[in-house]
Amino acid sequence: MFIIEEDEEKREEQRQRSIKLAKFYKDEALYEEAIKKYELYVFLSKSAGILCDYLIYKDLAICYALKGHTAEAINYLRKAEELNNSDESIMYLLAQMYLQAGIDEKAKEYYHKILKIKDTNTSVYYQLGEIYYRENNLQKAIESWEKVIEHEPTNAYTHYLLGIMYFNKKEYNKSEKSFKAAFENRYKSGLLYHYLGKVYSKLGDKESSKVNYLIALEKDNTNVQLYQEYLCELSNDEIITEKQKLINNEGYSVADLRLAVLYKHLGDYENAVEILNKTLENKLSDTMKVAIRSELDEIQLKQNKK
Repeated sequence: MFIIEEDEEKREEQRQRSIKLAKFYKDEALYEEAIKKYELYVFLSKSAGILCDYLIYKDLAICYALKGHTAEAINYLRKAEELNNSDESIMYLLAQMYLQAGIDEKAKEYYHKILKIKDTNTSVYYQLGEIYYRENNLQKAIESWEKVIEHEPTNAYTHYLLGIMYFNKKEYNKSEKSFKAAFENRYKSGLLYHYLGKVYSKLGDKESSKVNYLIALEKDNTNVQLYQEYLCELSNDEIITEKQKLINNEGYSVADLRLAVLYKHLGDYENAVEILNKTLENKLSDTMKVAIRSELDEIQLKQNKK
């Protein structure tokens, strides 16, 4: 509810004052107050038969978005679009708001509108790739992210995402190439090495697979799944060597966890459970406790199936 001046001249002064205050509050990140003043300005403009500039609706939408009011932001962005349907920033904001609202089809619609105006917008191609990936449309995701690389060849994270897409499509040589490009552009996360381990395993290069799994394990030493995959690359002799190395490090919680996983890998559930329960008696991080309990639960399930 607004308190409106009765006198026409004073109402105009009130209208001008409200827009100045709205912009001031927005600049000061006082978005709730800014919204009130923008809404008052819009109301007074309509009452006076004055058409608001589309930028007013855009700013009002931004304030609503920053307050987490997605529906209201979309409403005012649509009003801004009606007044200027060629402003890329409005289209982009609408796409982002529809993404937040979980309406991917509308987001895609606006991203494609932007690309018709400017087909080199890498942030749009990136977002489209994310949407297509969620839809499990791997080919479309790849096409979108390849467009990002076309314009940003050093975009390491997009190379990494392409590596995952090609891996999921079982195109392992392309996957290796993309992961290497990510690495060459300084993306060196544990997950990258993990994927490289998986890729080389699929390509039959066990030595490269083992090297990458070991690097990944250095970065994520309690990752049981990762360690299990590494064990699958080892020969019988290497398993024996690995087992002895872990026994020599008994008392070190990570070594104990891995030894239990190794026993489980060999089907020796009794020794695995004994080690896991003994390790739980120590002072452990929450991550380690979760890993151990997950292993105990998995072994219990395996034993119940017998």
